[in-house]
Amino acid sequence: MWSLGVVTYLLLSRVLPFDDEDDKEIARQTIQDPPDFSFSPWEDVSQGAQDVCKALLEKNRHKRPSLEALMNLEWFMEYKEIGAKRTEAKDETKFRAYALTQPDSL
Repeated sequence: MWSLGVVTYLLLSRVLPFDDEDDKEIARQTIQDPPDFSFSPWEDVSQGAQDVCKALLEKNRHKRPSLEALMNLEWFMEYKEIGAKRTEAKDETKFRAYALTQPDSL
């Protein structure tokens, strides 16, 4: 889940959550500092997406969400609804196509 948080942070902000030229400083940041959401790209990122990143980058691994809990966060719920509507539309289209065909007579 931590790695997913790092990748999500990177995709949304175009920078790593903990970065420096010195490996020891990266390690220190990773262990001690919270991820920074105060710079430019984050002002355009939805609060739901920020909440997902914050939850995944929680320092205490016992407090990080499970995959199931993650999928129930607001940001993912929006996409679940969109996906469900798309699936519904596809199933309806398939049904209409099937209903309009005539079975071959023997």
